[in-house]
Parts: sequence; structure tokens; C-alpha cells
Amino acid sequence: MDKQLLDWLHAQQPIVDTLIYRAANSYYRHQRDVIGFANLDYDIGVTIHEALNLSSGLDLCYDRPTIGFTYSLWYHARRVNTFLRYFLRELATTTAASLDIFDLGAGTGAVQWAVGLAFAGLKACGRPTPQLNIINVDSSPFMLEYNRAYLWPQLLLEYPACQAISCSFNVNSWSTPAEGSGAQAWVVSSYLFDHVENKEFLADGFQALVKLYQPARVMMLTSKKKESQQKQVAEAIKAVGYHLAPYDAATPLYLGVLPQVTAFRQALRDKRHLAIPPLPVTWDDQR
Repeated sequence: MDKQLLDWLHAQQPIVDTLIYRAANSYYRHQRDVIGFANLDYDIGVTIHEALNLSSGLDLCYDRPTIGFTYSLWYHARRVNTFLRYFLRELATTTAASLDIFDLGAGTGAVQWAVGLAFAGLKACGRPTPQLNIINVDSSPFMLEYNRAYLWPQLLLEYPACQAISCSFNVNSWSTPAEGSGAQAWVVSSYLFDHVENKEFLADGFQALVKLYQPARVMMLTSKKKESQQKQVAEAIKAVGYHLAPYDAATPLYLGVLPQVTAFRQALRDKRHLAIPPLPVTWDDQR
């Protein structure tokens, strides 16, 4: 992969840590001091507990108001890191003038951030870029809103080139078709299979969307325990003419600890007395 681009992205590692921290700090202060969210700390405490359950293979409630905030302080950086190499490679080599990127199960926008960082890197290195339209789809309004109102604005302040990226936020089931611009489509599904148990519904629904969007790329990522579901969906996609090309997401671009995000979590634990485990937040966090 292009060394200049990789070097540029490597240099952004501490900046990305700072941006995630700034988004969280802005959210917390706004909810506490402006909105007057009386149960703010309680709700954060509940979502922290449920996020720990998620790391143990259990589910959490994505419709609590603070879920985007809590999720971003543990998982967002890792999800961004997982996608960075892939989107850098694909965006650097695409010949498409314009792209619609459908992110099914978008959450706090890790795909949007990875695409944005890759796009900013290409611009910084003087490389051509396609016109990008990112269509975020998620059933949790709180996850989408945290990205729209807090995370993405922080990224735009640091990387103004990303203002050229068009983004939409659709509160809906992943299986409900979303409207793009009509450009060449890429479909991304990350950890969607972890939250849908019906394999047949997944396979049939995904195949129907692929037939509708006719994407040039389909990227699917899931945890080890849900690989059987992903394989069934992959076979359904293969049945309508797609070639399967496994991608190794186990080689992250960033390594180590996020010091600012870790310090913010520690402050919540020490000053707000929230039951946050005294563990550092890492880029390759498997917990």
C-alpha cells in the first residue's frame, strides 16, 4: 500500500484520539449544563454495564439516550481502526467518479469516520477522490444522532476536506431500502449479524438489498461467534453473481492506548463515581 498515504494516516492517530475525547466532553457538558439531563450519570452507568455485557457476548439496549456516548468511549476507535486499511485501499484504487456507501447498522459512524480519514488522506497527498455519499442506516436514533451531532462535527473541524462528503442518517431497520444518489454503490455491514438471530431472514433480506442496490462492493464484518451467519449471507450473495474475497481485518493500522479517551473515562469513574472498569482503551480492544 502507498507509503505516503500510510504515513499520513499513522500521523493522525493521536488526533483521532483527541477528536473522540472532544466529542464525548462536548456531549457530557451539553447534556448536563444546557439540557439539564437529571439522570445523565445514571443512564451512563446503565449503558456502561450493558456495554460490558456486550463484550461478554450478550446484548445491550441501543435505545438509551447515552448509548452513543458510552459506545464511543470503548468501541468507536476500534471499529474505525478495523476499516481504515480497507477503505484506504479501495478509495485509492477506485475509478468511480461518485460513490454511494450504504452502511447497514451504522451505529456511531465508524465506517463514515474511516472513509472520512481515508478521503482526507487522499486529499492531503494530492490524490484523486470520488464524490462520496454515505448513507447511514441504524434502528437506534441515539447512535446515529451522536455521530451526526458530536462525532462527525469534530472530524470536520480537523479535516475540512471532508465537508465535501455528503452524509445522511436514516433511522430504520437495515432491511428497509434507503435512498442513494444513483451512483455506483458499496454496501457495508459491520457486526449486523451479531444482533439478528434469524439466519434465513438475514440471508434473504441481504440478497434482496444486493439485488436492489447492485453494489460494486459488499463488505461484511462480524465477530467469531456469528461467522456461521455471515457465511450463510455470503453464500446468498454469491448466488446472485458475486465473487467472495476474504479480507483480513486482524491487522490494524493503529496500536496501543488512546490516552485522552482513557483519561476521560477515568475522570468519569473518579469524579462522577461511575462503575467504569479501570482499564485503558486500546485501538485493538477485543473485550
